[in-house]
Amino acid sequence: MTNVFVEAVPKGRPEGTMIFHFVLEHADGSHVTSRTHSMRQGAINEAWGLGHDPLLARMRNADKTKPEDWCAASRVSHNSRLIDQSNKDE
Repeated sequence: MTNVFVEAVPKGRPEGTMIFHFVLEHADGSHVTSRTHSMRQGAINEAWGLGHDPLLARMRNADKTKPEDWCAASRVSHNSRLIDQSNKDE
């Protein structure tokens, strides 16, 4: 599976400012599809439906070249809720 980035739009805004929608992007910044999603979960579900692994930003202005700025989205099989694997106890 290919990694894709779930990006908040508009980009470059300070932490805590309004997000209008979410899009899926490749590492080079090109859009995976032309769809926009009002909720992050919609973008995640679309990525999974297309056979991609969605990556979620840990901060508002994440840098795609820095792996520490991103975490993988995963499904919990019993209820399909999104979890951030970086916060799981090992």
